Amino acid sequence: MQTLLTESLTYLETSLERYKQEIEKNIQRFIETEIDSRFREEVKHILEGGKRLRGATIMMISELLNGDKDKAMRAATAIEIVHSSSLAIDDIIDMDTKRRGKDAAWVAFGVGKTILVTNVLIPKAVEMVIPLGEKAVKEVLSTWSDVSRGEILDSYQEDADYIEVIELKTSRMYELAFVLGALSAGEERLLDTMKTIGREIGTLYQVLDDFIDTIFVKSKGEKERLSLERFNKWIGIETGNIDKDELVSKVRVIVNQYLRKLDSSIQKLPFKKLRDILSVLPYYMIQKQLSEFGLNLPLP
Repeated sequence: MQTLLTESLTYLETSLERYKQEIEKNIQRFIETEIDSRFREEVKHILEGGKRLRGATIMMISELLNGDKDKAMRAATAIEIVHSSSLAIDDIIDMDTKRRGKDAAWVAFGVGKTILVTNVLIPKAVEMVIPLGEKAVKEVLSTWSDVSRGEILDSYQEDADYIEVIELKTSRMYELAFVLGALSAGEERLLDTMKTIGREIGTLYQVLDDFIDTIFVKSKGEKERLSLERFNKWIGIETGNIDKDELVSKVRVIVNQYLRKLDSSIQKLPFKKLRDILSVLPYYMIQKQLSEFGLNLPLP
């Protein structure tokens, strides 16, 4: 069993890193060949950087399903364009001045130009997935709509439900990754299960992100304050009087619940190699996410 876990983890790490590099090259090619030179600098600023985890996940799933690599690369590039564009818009709404270690796009180029450039990028992303079929096109469009709805609720609806917000803003993009991975291999029969897995992984990621912010973010803007208040209310702790040990204990319980849900969903997949790798993915993501901040959650 330990040998299988080690092999799966090694495959996961090497595959994600390899695909990240390939996606970076394709994004650069896209910028150089598909974008008007008069605003190429702005597009490069918005798209460069990031972990490329969503795109690399598409490539990995497609490979495990013996999918079409060209279609998978199209989908991977598209999702990174959509994700980066959503972050550029988020930064305007949140008035965040930094993104991926540099000035946010709106700081560097202005609000108006940033919005207009993302308006160019989203149709480009939709065009990229046309070879994957109508379902892929609809998924990209509905994801952009859902992420925008989530941002509206998060920013302007003080009593918005925590899970609804993060499923729209964060989990929906992970759903898209898992769905496009399956579609690039022509495996439409897997879509419902893949959506569930993506949603659960995305929710787990955001819970941990909010857990980290609760511990480390001392200066909070109004929107961030409201978001973390929703998180604290959801897990059952009192904002402003947070006991770190209690917080860790409650988050650990929630994380374990989602890991059990994920395992149940993953075991429904009919391909053993895919099951083996996806079973390790949530643990890999948790470890990466927490280790950046020197945190650890004892897990089964």
